[in-house]
Amino acid sequence: MKKRLFSILLALCMVLCLVPTTAFAESETEEPPVCSCETACTAEAMNADCPICGVEGALPENCAKCAQPADGAAVQPEGEVSDPQPEGEVSDPQPEKEVSDPQPEGEVSDPQPEGKVSDPQPKAALTALSGEGETPAASGAVTDVSTAADLTAAIANPDVNTVRLAANIDISNTLTVNRTVTLDLNGYTLTVNGNEWDIFSVYESGNLTVKDSGTGGKIDGQNKNCGFCIYGGVLTLESGTIINCMTDGDGSAVDISSGDSEGVYGKFVMNGGAITNCKATDDGGAVDIGKGCTFIMNSGTISGCRADDDAGAIFIKGNASFEMKGGTIENCSAGFCGGAVKIRNTSSFTMTGGTISNCTAQQGGGVYIDDSSTFNMNGGSIANCTAVNGGNSVFVMSGTGGKFTMTDGTVDGSVTLHFTVAGSDVYMDGLGTAAYPYQISTADQLKLFRDIVNGSNGQTQNRGAYAVLTADIDLNNEPWMPIGPDRDSAYTGTFDG
Repeated sequence: MKKRLFSILLALCMVLCLVPTTAFAESETEEPPVCSCETACTAEAMNADCPICGVEGALPENCAKCAQPADGAAVQPEGEVSDPQPEGEVSDPQPEKEVSDPQPEGEVSDPQPEGKVSDPQPKAALTALSGEGETPAASGAVTDVSTAADLTAAIANPDVNTVRLAANIDISNTLTVNRTVTLDLNGYTLTVNGNEWDIFSVYESGNLTVKDSGTGGKIDGQNKNCGFCIYGGVLTLESGTIINCMTDGDGSAVDISSGDSEGVYGKFVMNGGAITNCKATDDGGAVDIGKGCTFIMNSGTISGCRADDDAGAIFIKGNASFEMKGGTIENCSAGFCGGAVKIRNTSSFTMTGGTISNCTAQQGGGVYIDDSSTFNMNGGSIANCTAVNGGNSVFVMSGTGGKFTMTDGTVDGSVTLHFTVAGSDVYMDGLGTAAYPYQISTADQLKLFRDIVNGSNGQTQNRGAYAVLTADIDLNNEPWMPIGPDRDSAYTGTFDG
């Protein structure tokens, strides 16, 4: 009986315990605890106030802030939250195995493939990419200058490749060039406020190129200063004008000489531009080519230049050379020899193109060839030049070793050769060719022609020489050696009487 009562009481207790639970369950639903962390928990720092992370034995992986982000969001390293990057900044280097954060618009770092880690960027690379702190010189860009001080500094700065004028500049010192650099006149004018100064000096290690990317850019000597002195260096004129230069010596616009080192010689290359209205009180109104040096004229114009002595435009000194491949030399004059060009002392002039025109001198209106020097004409033309005392186009001191060889090109004026016959000077026009036959008008010229054909009296034999008699000649019964005296030395040329 007692056991029965105990069983009934136990059943009632169980029913009573269940009643409130059922009632509660029907009135409201119990929610699981929620992580309240604002920052991600780590093993070293768990949020004790959080109902999830603050429970004893909780793991940092259970922290809501460590949960996997939505699709497309970057995975954050354990315990870190990425800060948004300001526009234009470069993201910080990422720890190993960490995926780089998405970059804001305008940021430099490259997008990384999924799951790859972006490499930390060296500071120099970031600077180069962003352009921060970079100067025009460092990037090889054009450097603009508008003052004499800026121009001087830029010419000297080894990091500057091209110096461009941004204003007319008047300098008070010679600009020295010891490196490779380009000067862009950019339509402006460069002057110097001295007298008889060189505007530029180009030394052995110097290589200066002058151009004008604008219109009307010029280097102006103002009729009192020289243009360029080259001491073993190189000058190249691409465009622009060298104007109004003046010197009491030789070569008012460009004076080319050797350097201090043995075997180093200056060079001038003219690919365009102009040299105009320049004057030398001695020789070389425009250009003086010193011993061993070279001037190559591919294009451009030299005009209106004057030398009070010799070589109105180009003076070629001992062992020097001038190559004219194109361009024009015009309206130049010399007080004595070589209205355009004079060649002296074992120097050479080779002409394969271009034009020499309207130049004047006492002898050699176009070109004067002095003793032991050579003019090879393989193209081009000499036109409308005049000389008072012979050689409107070319005057050759052949009697003392001067040589003129013409294989192509044209001359429209006289070519006068100087010969020494029995100690006397004899001048005769022509080259003895079909195109330019010898012009004979005096007894001395006829005797000279005979000696050339016969190879006598010191003359180089030319049995096939052409000649034209331009006047009556009376030998006054003078004993006469025939032209082509025997069968073995017979004359084979043409004589137009």
